[in-house]
Amino acid sequence: MTLRVTDPFLFLKIVHCVLLFMLLFFGGLIIYAYQAYAAHIVKTEDSLEIAVNFINSKINDSFTANEFILSSASMDCHSSEPLFNKVILEVPSIQTVNLIADNKVICSSSAINVGEPANPGEYLPVDLLMSRTIVPGKPILITKSQRGDFTVISTLHGPTLFSVIKLFNEQTYFTVDFPTSKIDVNLNMDSQPPQNEVNLHRSSNSYPFTVSAYINRTGPFIDILESNSLLILFLFSLALVVPFCFYLHSKKIVLKSALRMGLKKKQFIPYAQAIVDTNGELSGCEVLMRWQYGKALINPDVFIPTAEESRYIVPMTLMLMDKIYQECVETCLIANKKNFYLSVNICPIQLSRKYSAKLIESCARFTEDPQLSHITLVLEITERQIITNDEDTLNAISELEKLGVKFSIDDFGTGYSCLEHLRDLNANALKIDKRFIDGYPENEHCFNLVSNILDLSKRLNIPIIAEGVETQHQADQLVMNGVQNLQGYLFHRPEPLISFLTQKVL
Repeated sequence: MTLRVTDPFLFLKIVHCVLLFMLLFFGGLIIYAYQAYAAHIVKTEDSLEIAVNFINSKINDSFTANEFILSSASMDCHSSEPLFNKVILEVPSIQTVNLIADNKVICSSSAINVGEPANPGEYLPVDLLMSRTIVPGKPILITKSQRGDFTVISTLHGPTLFSVIKLFNEQTYFTVDFPTSKIDVNLNMDSQPPQNEVNLHRSSNSYPFTVSAYINRTGPFIDILESNSLLILFLFSLALVVPFCFYLHSKKIVLKSALRMGLKKKQFIPYAQAIVDTNGELSGCEVLMRWQYGKALINPDVFIPTAEESRYIVPMTLMLMDKIYQECVETCLIANKKNFYLSVNICPIQLSRKYSAKLIESCARFTEDPQLSHITLVLEITERQIITNDEDTLNAISELEKLGVKFSIDDFGTGYSCLEHLRDLNANALKIDKRFIDGYPENEHCFNLVSNILDLSKRLNIPIIAEGVETQHQADQLVMNGVQNLQGYLFHRPEPLISFLTQKVL
């Protein structure tokens, strides 16, 4: 049963529109997020460079201060106090300066440290430690310089020194790693960095430390959602407008997509419409392609022009001929019937060198099967495309004729008609299109055109088949004027080929 629908491809159109919406909206967000992510990577790498240079400069200042103290170091702390005070004033990042000799602090900018035991061998030249006296529990960076019996250890205030990393992106987790410990963006020591995040590093070329950044992969996307409402609105609007325009103007695109799926699913099936002689007796049939698209049965007028334009018509025709062959064999076609012919529509391109080999192979399978020896296979060449009488086309026709295949010109006079075709294509019949028959014989133009075609066929001795005959008056007038075969709703409607073979032929 044929299901009547306004647009059988409505669902496919909607699917295309939804996919297009998703591509534009989410694709746009992803592209923008990727660009934001890439920009964030570059910015973070710049931030790492700034942090390394900043910490380098503070360590340099500290070592310069150490050397300044060592240059005038003595066991007399009282004489050294002005040096310590000068260092503290001129280098704000230095928290304390300590002069060590004989494993104890002999002089310091912080009196609380004087006399405290201190083994210089326990400290690296640059290291990160936890303060025990001045700011207990807070991170400090130490620098150690030695000259002779004297050692100077300076401490740099951790929160001040590492505050530079807090100036960077708040969503990025930074750490500064030293040989024995590390400090994070929250000034916590030895904390664990986030897992499964992009890790960027920048190491100092002067001192043993590395600044690292851990970037959340979803961070840029979240930033877009939180701070780019206008961009999201624009992408959403664009993603609505474009699919809507596509929906309005996508008939051919959707149809081509549906044709591809139809080929994969083998949805094209053969229907047959009987052709009768002047006595109303069955003489043959034309096989018509129908598209079983879900529950909808689609007529060829809807899809054949697009199929020809896209050249899907080539595999569609071969698929149809395979089904015709199978159904004919299954029904043990007309063992005692003679002069029965079965015609199949082809387009001119199928006679070209590129496609003719498979057509010839398909026809040979039909004509060389002894079970089907009483069937004459006729190929109806449509004139919707230009028929080229080149060598390849003529060779293909010659090969097909050797197999016993006959040719007729379908819808003669409606497309790229040319009298040269009648000379070169060895046409065995001409078919007058329904558009001429509809107005025959009342319409003067239709009457004259049909009369001229009939006169031409008589002179060339080519039989005529009139398509689209719907009234008895049309049939009588056509037969009276020399038409040998008739086809139309007056006699038989199209029906599934298997039904035609079992009910009308056997």
